[in-house]
Amino acid sequence: MDRVTTFVAVASGRDLRVPADIYRFVPLDDIDRDVLAAVVEPDAATLVRRVIDHDHHIDNDIYIALPVAGPWSIVEVAGERRGVRASEHGGRWFTVLESALDDWPDALPTTSFVLRTSDSTWDADAWQLRPHPVPIAAGRDWRWRGIATSFGPHVISLKIDASTAELAQFWASCAPVPRPDDDHLAEAERAFSIVDGWFMIARGATDPGPHVAAFERGVLCALARGAAGPLRWWRVLEQDWGRSYALGDSGESLVEYLLGDQAEVDAEQDELVRPARIDAVHASDPDVAARTIAVGLGAAAAPDDAGFDAWLAARRLADLPRVVEIVLPSQTYYGWLRRLAAAQPFVVWHVSGR
Repeated sequence: MDRVTTFVAVASGRDLRVPADIYRFVPLDDIDRDVLAAVVEPDAATLVRRVIDHDHHIDNDIYIALPVAGPWSIVEVAGERRGVRASEHGGRWFTVLESALDDWPDALPTTSFVLRTSDSTWDADAWQLRPHPVPIAAGRDWRWRGIATSFGPHVISLKIDASTAELAQFWASCAPVPRPDDDHLAEAERAFSIVDGWFMIARGATDPGPHVAAFERGVLCALARGAAGPLRWWRVLEQDWGRSYALGDSGESLVEYLLGDQAEVDAEQDELVRPARIDAVHASDPDVAARTIAVGLGAAAAPDDAGFDAWLAARRLADLPRVVEIVLPSQTYYGWLRRLAAAQPFVVWHVSGR
């Protein structure tokens, strides 16, 4: 049995009449690539007919390709907001409608037209498709310095000068939140957390899709630019080995990490996260240990144990190494990590005993 499938553009326009039907946005799969290959006007909606000829019996399916601003959009239906994924084709982003059954959970009300009311917004009979305000399509995945060398998990943590309620309010404004195709909703929600002024995202090493990467990049840039309050410090951590591979103490540095020149940022971060190593393994006396650590941190006049915590707390972060590895006698190193982190919480401390 011969079976021939073709996709043919039937009509296109910014104000396009379509066969009145119940439609849904197609989940990303191979079919939307074939539909998009038939698009002839990248700024207009395109009505595409799939023709399947098997033994001279013709089947017709209708699709509607809509250009959108990026990989993640919002469709509003009767006051409900849903997220919509898109595909890239020819350097542009498109989403595709297909016929649906009215009892499908993602079915839209009957649609007879699509009208482009702005560069990125489409109106229909009873729904509107518009850009999600958060995603940034161009830029890098926040794990870019770590995913080539580690399966993770990877975590980015941002310390914001804001209350948990203020951070939660910001996060609520980011809905609807995308999730990778292979994630259940609960798993996707667990990727994001807010704790005591910290905003965190956790991911493995697999590609979550451009819609997730663009959304997370937009969320991070919004927080870096003060959407919920001033950003105090940020760090990207590979949790399996406890390795910090990017960090900074300003919103500008986080935006640069995500959007700036990659080679320059890579060199700067390589220098920033290179650990300063302090060998105090023979410093069994507390005063000797305090002075050895202080000298390793750049002290001109090293304090004794009693004055160490106040001395360290008074140091500017810019004057300290950002990652520090300290080896102390095994019988005395307990408690030092707590002291160091309390005095300078935005230095990454690694303390071990030998």
